Amino acid sequence: MPRVFTVYNCGTNFSRDNKDETVANLADRTAGAENRDWMINAGPGSASSARSITPGTSRGDNPITKMVARIRGLLGGYGWEQNVEHTLEVINAINAGSAQTISGVNLVGWSRGAITCFMIAHALQEQQATRTLPVNIFAFDPVPGPGNFDDPNKTTLPQNVVHYAAVLQEGESRFIMKPVALPLNEQGPGQTRVSYPMPGAHSAGVSRRKQDSGLVASFLAHQFLQRYGTVLTSAIQLTSRDICELYANMRLDLIASGKKSRGGVIRKLAASRKEIINEFRDTVYFINWHHADNFQATFPEVWRAMEVGVTRNNKASFDAGVAAMRSRAPTTYRSLVEAGIL
Repeated sequence: MPRVFTVYNCGTNFSRDNKDETVANLADRTAGAENRDWMINAGPGSASSARSITPGTSRGDNPITKMVARIRGLLGGYGWEQNVEHTLEVINAINAGSAQTISGVNLVGWSRGAITCFMIAHALQEQQATRTLPVNIFAFDPVPGPGNFDDPNKTTLPQNVVHYAAVLQEGESRFIMKPVALPLNEQGPGQTRVSYPMPGAHSAGVSRRKQDSGLVASFLAHQFLQRYGTVLTSAIQLTSRDICELYANMRLDLIASGKKSRGGVIRKLAASRKEIINEFRDTVYFINWHHADNFQATFPEVWRAMEVGVTRNNKASFDAGVAAMRSRAPTTYRSLVEAGIL
């Protein structure tokens, strides 16, 4: 039976103690034993627990030492190289001492933690003992920070990465938070590269209890990990109808923001991260391709009419579809009305 090892990498200023953040929460939901089936790395600059060995986090009792460590971690990312080294040490120790060696590695991270996933993948490929291990990465808004875009270990994927998925936040306007938005067409045989553009700022995608986009993003991460071998307890379950309702809430929020600013906010958010590819960005309704796919699967009659228009031949099925939507998915119905489609 394949043995998949899962590594969670927290973002800057976050650690396993931030239970509301999706990466730390995923670690809590992962079955098996820590450092045997999974591990978690504290983010640079975090007020980490005593179990963390990451430099650049505020461990110990000396307040000056703690302050200096946090500043180095927050500003420069100090500690992520050591997280890479520690991850390889754990994987090598498991393979050296276990009858069932690791057959694949799943990596999950947010912000600098997502970039740490890139760095771990490169390090695994460079090491003779691990270079043949297949790697899968789920990245929440990968942001390397200023001065790091020239390092290919922080901005590219090596060939050992088989499956890669990224949630990219379109609503982040700070220039120092530029993300790594990989070209989706640059993939080899058997590899997949997919991105999910989402509204909201940098932390929205890992805020599943506060943001609709965060709940959708967390669900996508749960699906990804389970698909590629990580065993989760109490995994998030959403239907296509649930997903459409969450995206509808996002659209209603964008419409409300646009009305308050006469469209200025939406234009600003759409323009803030032009490197993110989103073919639905300029449409009046769909948030991204994932929204459109789930809408088509859930409301096929309405989708068909949106594509070709309402005609004599499809009016009866369209009316029935709208009535069913109004009953089953009231938020989706209201968002279509607010968007001027219904």
